[in-house]
Amino acid sequence: MTIENQLFAIGLIVFPSIILYLAFWYTIKKFFSEDQKKREFSYRSDLSKETIQIRLQAAERLILLLERIKPSALALRVNAANQNVSQYQQQLLQAIRSEFDHNLTQQIYISAKSWGYISNAKESVIKLIHESTEELRPDAPALELARSIIEYYSMLEESPIDVAVSELKKEIKYWF
Repeated sequence: MTIENQLFAIGLIVFPSIILYLAFWYTIKKFFSEDQKKREFSYRSDLSKETIQIRLQAAERLILLLERIKPSALALRVNAANQNVSQYQQQLLQAIRSEFDHNLTQQIYISAKSWGYISNAKESVIKLIHESTEELRPDAPALELARSIIEYYSMLEESPIDVAVSELKKEIKYWF
């Protein structure tokens, strides 16, 4: 046998082996790639379910915050007995700040827009309390301030708390 025939015979063995090796390598690579994609999708799906659950809990807490700082609820919750306007004002403001501070971390689970509405609602209620207080004597009974705040709040065309709740509900619908 000549050297050319030997090389040809070796080529007939080696060339199909290389083709077979490349086909096997491509198949294995594709299999592992698809398997990796399936695992990543499953992980993201599970993570998404957990994230939505956490975000829903945060939204619930924020809606509760908004309901608790609503002037009518606040006036009922913060005791006005045996206090004057000045003392009651400080208690109301402290209650709002405490509620807000307690839920401050929930902002990471909602959009900046929704958080802005919530912050605006808080500031609007604080402003409403200050404006209602200015109309009264500091030593007047606290019940006068409570009545003034509720009346002033009921006269608003659009409640900032209701706007914030509505915005938060829109965001929740977007998650699904």
